[in-house]
Amino acid sequence: MDIGIDLGTTNSVLAFLRGGPEVIPIKGRTLLPSALAYEDGEWLVGTAAKSLAATKEYVVTSPKRAMGTDTTYTIAGKTYTPVEMSAMILKEIKKHAEEFLKEPVTSAVITIPAHFNQKQVDDTRKAAELAGLKVGKLLAEPVAASATYGAGGEEVLLVFDLGGGTLDCTVVETFDAKILGLSGDNFLGGDDFDYRIVDRMTKHLHDEHGLDVSNDPKTRLLLKAHAEKFKIDLSEAQGTQVEASPKINGKRYQIDFRLTRQEYNEMIKDLVDKALERADEAVARANMEKSDIDVVLLVGGSTLTPYVQERLAAHFGKPPSKRVDPMLAVGLGAAICTRDLPWDDKTHRVLLRSRAEVWSKPSYTVRGRTTPDSKVEITGAAQPADTTAGPNGQFTAEVAMTENATHDLNVVATAPTGETAKVIHRIRHDPGAGQEAEPPAPSIVRPTLPRNVFVELKEFKTATLVKHGTTLPTTGESRDFFCSRNERAFTLSIPLHEGHSPEAEIPYGPFNTKMGVLLLECPPTEIDTPLVVAYHIDDSRKMTVECWFADRPSVKGTVTLDCKSLTREDMHLIERTETAVGQAGERLRPDEKARLNRKKQALIDLCESYRASQSEDTRKQIIELGNELKAEIKTLELKYKI
Repeated sequence: MDIGIDLGTTNSVLAFLRGGPEVIPIKGRTLLPSALAYEDGEWLVGTAAKSLAATKEYVVTSPKRAMGTDTTYTIAGKTYTPVEMSAMILKEIKKHAEEFLKEPVTSAVITIPAHFNQKQVDDTRKAAELAGLKVGKLLAEPVAASATYGAGGEEVLLVFDLGGGTLDCTVVETFDAKILGLSGDNFLGGDDFDYRIVDRMTKHLHDEHGLDVSNDPKTRLLLKAHAEKFKIDLSEAQGTQVEASPKINGKRYQIDFRLTRQEYNEMIKDLVDKALERADEAVARANMEKSDIDVVLLVGGSTLTPYVQERLAAHFGKPPSKRVDPMLAVGLGAAICTRDLPWDDKTHRVLLRSRAEVWSKPSYTVRGRTTPDSKVEITGAAQPADTTAGPNGQFTAEVAMTENATHDLNVVATAPTGETAKVIHRIRHDPGAGQEAEPPAPSIVRPTLPRNVFVELKEFKTATLVKHGTTLPTTGESRDFFCSRNERAFTLSIPLHEGHSPEAEIPYGPFNTKMGVLLLECPPTEIDTPLVVAYHIDDSRKMTVECWFADRPSVKGTVTLDCKSLTREDMHLIERTETAVGQAGERLRPDEKARLNRKKQALIDLCESYRASQSEDTRKQIIELGNELKAEIKTLELKYKI
């Protein structure tokens, strides 16, 4: 069977289709904390792991927040990556799905933030593969949430998805099922709210006990486990008593102070300000005004914070929608979208075309697709039914219904090879409902590309290959490139990047991230030779790119997009600084050399900081420092004739 998974920063959700979408409980809970703990030689996942966060050393929380980075975790002498940690969470989810369904999981729709960069997307795919899951689709979280919302007619939604560690703001037009604009922050969420309370607890320890733990990550993680509870209390009451007795360096310290909701609102105000800025950016990218938004849809646990809801209502002039549970909307939407997974002839599965959840006639027609010539058996109706799939895999079967009863129709298809596949369709018989025709298929919003993909040219210039906002899947090619003449055979290297600012030089910011390099073996050429660069990006953002000479299409170069995290080699301005210092040599005054090296290192530090935070303030600092450094290098080049 197919499942939907919301792989969340703080909590994950497992769901499947049984007529409508349903959450599969994990150990009796609808939410699985995205936490892991290593104890007594075994890994614990979920609630048990989270409960140990305040007391045990080997605990990892929110590994999703580190996807796409070079972060590692050292546990009991062994090093793990965020991909491996996320794979353990997905493996736990898969295990519970199969225990509940009593069937193997065929494939999974796994959700990702719409604003994830390519490295983060690929890391998520790798984690699923490590967990033994076949990825049916990687689905943008706002697409999943809008499927759960199920809007009809002509509405413009702002899906405001503020989770534990990421923010997605997406403008969706329901009539055309299109994403019109998006923005976000991959490092803004409820965890940041928690740490504002941690800061207050840290100040209390300093003021009352003279203890400074502001730079002690282990103690701050311990305090965060308490802070989350107080945050939840403040969503339900106007104040809470912050009480904790943390053991720090072998000694217990008492924390005890009153925190009001108003004080807490002030503590997180700048974070909510930033979230609203991203919402405005999404609206602007959709070429709309705030007044054009019909519905603000809340998604993610952090939108349960009253202050977030109040600010959204004031900002957009209407109360946000609570039509769907913000905690479950993405997971349920992932399950809904399993219905529309692409068909794979290599995998034996059952895909139902039947969608009705209520039916008024005495019998119901089950329609679907499976492996050609499979035997299809249906139980759970008033009487069992069977049929055989045709040469194209299509099948129909009429089943009798018991009046005013709910039926779980178990549809089992047995392939000619003997392999079986199963789906469950829950439908309720109600003679008075007036439901005698299948409801129309819901319009699933098609995902879009969140960043430009562009080619690096000579002299640090770039050319856009695929524009952000392009609806996926997409296929195309560009014939705007050419290879300069060369007397000898050589290997042509074409770097590919993704980012928001393709018009800027590559150095200006890690928001322009290197994805990989196209390599093409080239014979000697006497003239400039036109090149073709072709691409395909599927709706899970899996990308392939290749290039060839326009007059020799049989000789192609391909690229494996390794999407490495930003490295110093990617930063051409830093390389240019090092070149200038080296070529000036002894002519360079010591103070000039020191100043250049100091600014070069500052730029490296800012770039690495931006990679982790995606902060707009840091981005502005990178641009300002880059401009300063560029001007100084130009002056030195003229002065020393470099």
